[in-house]
Amino acid sequence: MRKNLAGIINKISESSKRTWVFRGKKETDDSKIHVWNRVKSRQGGVFYEINRDHPLVEAVGSSASLNKQLVERLLLQIERSLPLNQLYIDLTNDERVVNENEISKSDLLSLLEQLLAGCRNLQEKETMIKRLASTEPFNQQPELLRELVQEAE
Repeated sequence: MRKNLAGIINKISESSKRTWVFRGKKETDDSKIHVWNRVKSRQGGVFYEINRDHPLVEAVGSSASLNKQLVERLLLQIERSLPLNQLYIDLTNDERVVNENEISKSDLLSLLEQLLAGCRNLQEKETMIKRLASTEPFNQQPELLRELVQEAE
């Protein structure tokens, strides 16, 4: 009976390990552009880094008015100071970890307008909108992107 229970427990825990990644998002669709990348280290552990290819990160990095070195240092500091140990403790104690800072529709629209303002022409805007359709947090409100596509046409 112990062997059967051990096998069941291992199956359940392995399934759970494979399912949860990216700040509570299920790792079922790699076609999405996440803000965080989960990276396996050479030593066998994992660490999280900010996705430098995320459109918002790219927009900040390409801003001529910002010191790129300072922005990179900020991103590294954020990566290094994630409270992973506390998050682990919360999760193992069955604490409900929620993100109550969901972005509002008006904030998302403002972000979209700022990103699209950096595009040089209509084709660039259309490409950006298509890319944002699979990008966090824009993929959470696809109707906003559809409205922008209709306005661009």
